[in-house]
Amino acid sequence: MAHFYEARLRDDPRLQATFTVDDLADGRAIGMADYRDLDPFAGRATVGITIGERDRWGGGYGSEALRLLLGHLFGPLRLRRIELDTWSGNERALRTFRAAGFVEEGRRRSSVRVGDEWHDTVLFGLLNEEWTPDH
Repeated sequence: MAHFYEARLRDDPRLQATFTVDDLADGRAIGMADYRDLDPFAGRATVGITIGERDRWGGGYGSEALRLLLGHLFGPLRLRRIELDTWSGNERALRTFRAAGFVEEGRRRSSVRVGDEWHDTVLFGLLNEEWTPDH
């Protein structure tokens, strides 16, 4: 019987979703936001935000996408905890995550290679009671 539940959880599309991030001014797709590894029993999920169009970096698109995604996960899905990570050289993402209320919880040292340099993976978490929708 345990295999039945494990298979249902693994195959349930509600446990992961990917969304396109669009610039509403011109309708152009500029990135994506997703959640995955949603565990309804533990009340947690992992999220990711990518703004792939360099000319849109710094425009607040990632912050807005993250705010909307957190609103969905903490609101209707009633999750307790959201997790994410980035590499230590991604200053823009680090600022965005901290501004949204995420707390650095740890690092995987020298785990990401970017070009010829090694960087840490920075692990973040945010609890429902720490989140405010106006971040």
